[in-house]
Parts: sequence; structure tokens; C-alpha cells
Amino acid sequence: MSKYSLERILELMNHPSNIRNISVVAHVDHGKTTLTDSLVSKAGIISSKLAGEKRVMDTRKDEQLRCITIKSTAISLFYELDEQALPQDSEGNSFLINLIDSPGHVDFSSEVTAALRVSDGALVVVDCVSGAFVQTETVLNQALSERVKPVLMINKVDRAILELQLEPEEIYQQFVKVIESINVIISSYEDEYLGDCTINAIKGNVGFGAGKQGWSFTLNQFAEMYAKKWKMPKEKILRRLWGDNFWDPKRKKWVKTKKDKEGNILERGFCKYVMGPICQLFKLVNQKEKNEKALNRLLNSIGVKLTNEEKDEKPKELLVTIMKKFLPAADALIEMIIYHLPSPKVAQKYRVQNLYEGDQNDECAQAIANCDPEGPLMMYVSKMIPTKKKGRFYAFGRVFSGTIKSGQKITILGQNYRPEFPKKDRFLTKIQNTVLMMGNKIEPISKCCCGNMIGLVGVDDYLVKTGTLTTHEKAFPFKQMSFTVSPVVRIAIKPKKIQNLPKLIEGMQKLEKADSCVKCLIDEKSGEYIIAGAGELHLEICLKDLKDDYCKGIEIISSEPVVSFSETVTQESSQGIQYLNEIKSACSAGFQSFTSIGVLCSEPVRGVKIEIKDVKLHADSIHRGENQIIPMAIRSFYASELAAKPRLMEPIFLCEISVPKYISGQVYNLLNKKRGIVLSETPKEGSNLVIIKSDLPIIESFGFNADLRSATQGKAFEQCVFDHWEIVEEDPLKDGTRANQWMKETRIRKGLEPDPFPLEHYHDKL
Repeated sequence: MSKYSLERILELMNHPSNIRNISVVAHVDHGKTTLTDSLVSKAGIISSKLAGEKRVMDTRKDEQLRCITIKSTAISLFYELDEQALPQDSEGNSFLINLIDSPGHVDFSSEVTAALRVSDGALVVVDCVSGAFVQTETVLNQALSERVKPVLMINKVDRAILELQLEPEEIYQQFVKVIESINVIISSYEDEYLGDCTINAIKGNVGFGAGKQGWSFTLNQFAEMYAKKWKMPKEKILRRLWGDNFWDPKRKKWVKTKKDKEGNILERGFCKYVMGPICQLFKLVNQKEKNEKALNRLLNSIGVKLTNEEKDEKPKELLVTIMKKFLPAADALIEMIIYHLPSPKVAQKYRVQNLYEGDQNDECAQAIANCDPEGPLMMYVSKMIPTKKKGRFYAFGRVFSGTIKSGQKITILGQNYRPEFPKKDRFLTKIQNTVLMMGNKIEPISKCCCGNMIGLVGVDDYLVKTGTLTTHEKAFPFKQMSFTVSPVVRIAIKPKKIQNLPKLIEGMQKLEKADSCVKCLIDEKSGEYIIAGAGELHLEICLKDLKDDYCKGIEIISSEPVVSFSETVTQESSQGIQYLNEIKSACSAGFQSFTSIGVLCSEPVRGVKIEIKDVKLHADSIHRGENQIIPMAIRSFYASELAAKPRLMEPIFLCEISVPKYISGQVYNLLNKKRGIVLSETPKEGSNLVIIKSDLPIIESFGFNADLRSATQGKAFEQCVFDHWEIVEEDPLKDGTRANQWMKETRIRKGLEPDPFPLEHYHDKL
């Protein structure tokens, strides 16, 4: 284990070729945070005995209690490699890995987006038994769209050995399926700049292991071990440890067929020399009293020495001790990260096109592409992190060019800045302090060179969520991030005591700053204070943060979660223009107002096109100004919507449910009650699980997780992500329909009359 040294980290921050910026991404519960413990331990920050148990990157109390990651957490780790076979562009054998552990739950996908924006590589973690899920696909797509290169870690191999008791050949087939499923996603992205990202065990960009037990390996490690033992070239052995390579003991040679000439089944190279010894080790340890001599022989052959105290450990603890000594998890992970993920010097050359809004030949773009520490400062702030001082935030991001220092004067381009309006959302200020983010701690530093992640103190007053920091007068901003989730679920809140309303509004502003996805707003019609989030869990966490951190001491009353609807039409309605150009801008403004607040229940209008066929204008120009045209246009558009069979649109989740086959009927029954539509059912090979994909109306999803666990005795697991809007095929203007009920409930909640005005209300009274 290395000894943690801030001085060595600061020294390496000036050498971009020896830096790796990575995010750890996965589906929820696939073991990202547990696996990350091994890397943190190797860097000397926690004891190796705590690795796999402490979950040091879960820095919030609710993360530790729920055993899920809610917020992305960054940490900088220092490592030294052996001098042999270092990456070509590296300067020496010391490396700095800036690592971000990101959430796996779909409700917190915006945190993954923010993490990937400042990363060049992604460690994709997949449960060996469960395989790739919908969120695995989502985060991998996010990474590739940001030109972030992936490596794969197949985790929880201990489950395949101990729980499912699979044979080495069955485990190999499970590995192949996981790799193939990841490569299918990667193959859909053909990017000549990013290059070949295909996952290949022989190439070395896939690892296998068990984060909780603290072990992992790559084929390269076993090839090196056998090369020393057999005195053979490593490359020759490596080729035999994967694919259809079978050892024929009679003829003492490698063959490509599974059977020899006599019809005897041969053992695959991977099974005989990699997975076989590991499975044998598991078996001997679990029966150590019967197999003590055999266990000692095996330990001697793999070079593992135990103390007398360790020899007396119970089988479960002893197995962890042995595996950590035999195949330390951090060694394989560091090998993959350093050899197969790019440095900022390499990555920024092809990422700049995706990042920078300006001309690719301007001074700022060239400085970003070259990762030039002497160029103009270009830093992207991807998220705001609350400080221990309530209500203040660190601006966390990455320096892509130049150097940022404490006390430096900079220009901030907020997320609403546009070059055509150069004064809007543009501020001049001074950096108070620069800090290194170290999990739940910070380390104050004087400066930060390009290629590194950094936290800034003193700029949170100028940023809402994201922004660009620069020293160049004519710099363009970085492109805005594209999120995979939308804030479609909302709750209304209010203070129990009206005098606390200003504090509530201030708290909502801080909550919105702290979360990339959440929206805090005031409903213009009803005057309600609304928090909108990606899902039920997301809203629950937001409400907790609001009460505990941003509005501490204020009693807050919250409504039940409700769903945002949209409005559309299902038929055409038309009437019989001259002087169109004269009123074009006013009609356009009226259309924008109409689409933001529809006629049914003041919800946004989707999928509607307005064609103005005829207009009669007053002869006197003073009576056809914008103040007269805009209200008239809105009334006309409302009338057109009412005349064209208006319908509500409801948001739909794509729901993926993993459940044992024998109780899948319970899932179908529950989905049927919730108006869910099953799209597919796919068996999970190597297990008794099936994956049920369905459309689930979001309005029916509240409490779905609890109902699902109750119906399946906790054996089913679901993940829901917003997928699309769907027309509710019922007339919202007809009493007794479900759409009519939703429309009235929404209108009443907004302080409107239960029913909208009839079409006759909009007829010309003259």
C-alpha cells in the first residue's frame, strides 16, 4: 500500500501525460463504490482491511444507510508502477488518477452526466450474474456520446462461484455474454476520433473480480505469472487464455476443437489456467479442515504466505485474506486505467469538438486540444457541491487549458450566456481559493494546471448549475450537457408558517444549485412552490436535503407527488391572409405563450403546428400593435386547440424488472393493475431470472417499488427511466373520463376553475 502524499499529487498535477481522469459507472447495486474502496486503499487513504466494507466514496449519511450512491464524489489518487512497459507518452512511473464514483440509480443519472463531462475514461462495472441492465446501457451511451473511452470490470464473480456454484466453463460463458452485450452497445457508436473501443479480454481492457472480497484480475496478470513459471513469451501464453483454445494433454498441444480425436472433452485454456485454480481455491478454503495439505500446496504454488493469525481465520474471512494477497483488486484496475484509458494530453485532441462551442481553429480551441498550461484559462464547471458552511458551494469542474490560481481574475460565462448577447449571464470576478476534492474532505492548494479536476471557492454566487470560466475576452462557452432524465415528477411545498416563505424560496434556490436535474419553480397560475425531479426517490432525497440543509428549522408541508401532463390535438381545425409579415413576430410570441400554457389545464403543448390562414387587421396601425395582436393570437390558438379534439399526453417510464421466472406472473398482474404494457420478457442465461421490459405510466408509478417487492417477497428489482409522452385516448372535456378527472385535478391544484372555457367563449364578440 502506498503512503498518501499530497506533495506527490501536487507534483503530478503538472504532468498531464501521467494523469487519468475517470468515472466509475454502472447499474445500481453492481458494486462500483465497493470496488472503488480497493483503489482508495492502494493509494494509502484507508486500510486494506476496510476496503470493500467502508464504502469511503459514499460520503452522505443517507448513502451509507440506503447502501446506494446519490451524489458523484471525486478523489485524487497517487500510484507508482513498475518501470517495465510503461505507456509510451508517460513521464516516469508515477501516475495520478482523478476518480469520480457516480450513482447507479436512474433517478440520479444527471450526476453521471456531470461526472462524464470532466472525465476521459469510464470504468464500467457489471454484475457477473445479473449482466448488463438498462442503466448499464444508458451510462455507456452517455460515456460514448461524450467521447469518453470505456474499460469493463465484470464484478461479483464470487456470486457465480459460491451462490450459483457454476463450473469454470459456465463462468466463462457468462463472461462472454457480458462482454458481447457491452460490445453491442459500443458497436452502435462509430467514431473515427475515439477509435476502437471494443472490449477484448486479450487486449486487456476487461477485468474480472469481486469488489467486496477485494480481488480482481486481467488475463495479462495470469499470462505474466505463467510466463515466469514456464519461461515462455507472455504474448504466446496470453493468446491461449481466451477463446476457443483447448489443451490436449495426450498430444501435449493446443487445439481449436472442444473434443479430441477420441471424443474426449478437452478443457478450455481459460478454465484450466485461470478460472479453474480460483474455483479450486474457493473450494479448498471452504473445506479447509479436510483439505489443509492440498490448500497449503496450492498457496505455495501461487506464492501466497499466511501468518499464524490468518491461518486461524474462519473460512469466509480466510478466503478474503487469501484472494486479496493473490489477486489484489487495485492492481488489475490500475493496469486497465493507466494502459487502456487516455491521458488529458491525448483525449482532449478528439474531445474538443464535442466540448467547445466556438471555432475549432480559435486560440481557446487550440489550447484545449493541446492541453496547453500556458494557454488561456478554459475551465468547465459541471456541478456545484455543498460546503460544510450551509448555503455555500464549491464549483467543481475541470481545467481544460491554462492554469487557475487562488486570487486570479476570471470571466464567468453562465449556462444562459450566448455570444450574440455578450452582456447576459457574463460576470467578472476573482477566485478566492482552489481546493482538491478528496471524497468528504478538501485539500486547499494554490493553483491547478490543465488536465485536472478542481473545486473553486467564491464563484457560487455567479453560477446556477454549470458554466465556463475563462481569461480570454473572446472565448466561447463549453457546450451544455445533455441529460438522459427529465424532471417529470413534481411536488408542491409550502412553509407551515407563512413568515418563513422567504427562507423557503432561498432554500429552493440553493437546492436547485446543488442538483443538476431538479427544477424549483413557482406555478404562475396557482402560485404554488414546485419541486420537479426525475422520479419518486429523487424527490424524496431533494425534500430531505431541503428540510435538513437548506431550510433547517422550518416546518415544510409537501403534497403527494404529481405528474406533469402535456397537451396536444388529434385533428386539424382551420379557418380563410394578408399583411402576414406585419404581424409575424407578434403571432410568434403568442404561439410561444400558447405552447407553454395550453387551454386544457395550463400545461405545455406538444406536437402542434399552427398555420395562420386568414387575418383581418384594423386599418389604423395604432390598433394593430403587439399589445393587440398577441392576446388575439393566443385566443385564436386556444380556440383552434379546442376545435381540434384536444387530448392530454402523459409521461411514460420504460421499466425494466428483474425477477425469478416462477413468480413473474405476479409482476404481470401488478403491471396490468398499473396500466403497464409489457414489451418483452427475456430470460437471463445462467440464472433463473427473467427481464421484463414494459411501459409504465408515471402517474401509476408512485409506490410501484413497494408494491412490487410486496408482491414478489422482495425478489424483484426494477429500474424506471422516462421514455416518451403518450396521448391519453379519452376526451378530457367529457365528464366521467379519466382524462377529464386528471384535467380537473390539475386545474384545481393550480387555482383554476375545474373546467376550461368552452369554444364559444373565444368567438369574436363583434
